[in-house]
Amino acid sequence: MADKLEGHDSETGRSIPYPEDNGALWDRIKLGPYVLPGTWTVGGSIPRRIDVKKTKGADGARFRDQGYIPGVIPLTGELIGATDWNEMVKIAKILTPRKRGVSLEPIAVEHPAFTFLGITNVLVQEVFAPTLDGGKISCRISVLEWTPKPKKKKEPKNFPLAVGSFASGDLQRFVRATPWQITPAEQYNQDNAAQDILALPGFEPKP
Repeated sequence: MADKLEGHDSETGRSIPYPEDNGALWDRIKLGPYVLPGTWTVGGSIPRRIDVKKTKGADGARFRDQGYIPGVIPLTGELIGATDWNEMVKIAKILTPRKRGVSLEPIAVEHPAFTFLGITNVLVQEVFAPTLDGGKISCRISVLEWTPKPKKKKEPKNFPLAVGSFASGDLQRFVRATPWQITPAEQYNQDNAAQDILALPGFEPKP
């Protein structure tokens, strides 16, 4: 008997089952609390924006990585029978709110392919009109990977000395104008920091 093959995504903590071991999970997509009826496949990719600049008259090119682009992932489902169809009609209306003032919210997504891509939350971007072929209804949904806004880097507080930004005259005037009270130990550390700045290679203080 063959060993069970299973991958694991260290970031999400989710397992990625081998299709032959658990094919049912590969046919099923869960969006938020809803399991889409029928059988579904996941496409798409996770791209990066690469700026390619060709130098005229020379071989090769220069590349600049401009960062990661949230992926647009197409979902394709096949529904069989009235039960699948009626359930899909209900879910589609919930996934695409059309009331004024209602904005989309990210929802959790579960499928081995999404785990493989490292995607855990999406926004439903498009729901396409269903098509009929030989008694089977084909449905398509396009989702956009959702990522939280990057956190702003906090500027250091209560650090009056910016390396390389003060000449000696400016530094002394700044220290004298500092409004807060500092202890002798803090003053000693501040003086040492000022001396370190003045000793930097290439630093030329103003008279």
